[in-house]
Amino acid sequence: MFLFLQKDKARLLGRTHYSYDELRPFFILIIPFLGSALISNANLFIDQIMATNVTIGGVSALRYAYRINDLPIQVLVIALSNAMLPFISKLAQENDTPGLQFILQNSLLITGLFSIPITAYIIIFSPELVQVLLERGAFNKDATTITSLTLACYSLGLSFSAFCFLNGTFMTAMKKARTLFYVGLATMFLNIVLNLIFIALIEHTAGIALSTTVTMLVI
Repeated sequence: MFLFLQKDKARLLGRTHYSYDELRPFFILIIPFLGSALISNANLFIDQIMATNVTIGGVSALRYAYRINDLPIQVLVIALSNAMLPFISKLAQENDTPGLQFILQNSLLITGLFSIPITAYIIIFSPELVQVLLERGAFNKDATTITSLTLACYSLGLSFSAFCFLNGTFMTAMKKARTLFYVGLATMFLNIVLNLIFIALIEHTAGIALSTTVTMLVI
C-alpha cells in the first residue's frame, strides 16, 4: 500500500491544521466516555478480587458464568445498539424527542421479548449448559455446580443489563457523557457495597452474581 501511494505521489506526512474550537467538544466527550469504559471493566475485576475470599475456584466460576451470560448481550443487545446509534444520533442532533422516545420504547420492547425467554432458558438449563460447554478434564461436577448456580444468578439480571446498554447508547447519542461517567461511579460504589452484603449472606460466588443483578436493577 505504501509503495502504491508513493507511486501516485500521495502525501503521507504533512502539516495538518487543527482548530481548538473543533477539538474541544471531542475531548469533552471522550474523557468521560473513557472513564465510563474503565469503570465498567473495573467492576468485573473487583468482583473477581472479592471472589478469591469466597471459595476455591470462585474466580474461575465467576468468570465462566459471566462470559456465558454475556454472550446474548454481545450478540443481540450490542449489535442492536450499534445499529441504532447513527439513527438516534441524527434524531438527537435534530432535537426530535418524540422520535427518540419511539425508538427507545420499541427497542426496550424488542430487547425484553428476547431477553426474558433467554433468562428463563438459562435458569432452567444452566447445569446442562455448563456441563456441555465446560465439564471436561479438571473441570468436574463440583465446578459445574458452582458455575451453574452463579450463571443462574447472573441471568436474572440479563434484562436489566440489556436496558442499561440501550440507555447508554441513547446517552451517547445525546452527548450525555458526564451523566454516563457519574452513573459508572455509582455502579462501582453500589457493586462493592452489595458484594459485601451478599457474600456475607450467601458465602458463594452466586452472591456476587446476585449483587451484579441488583446493581443493574438499581442503575
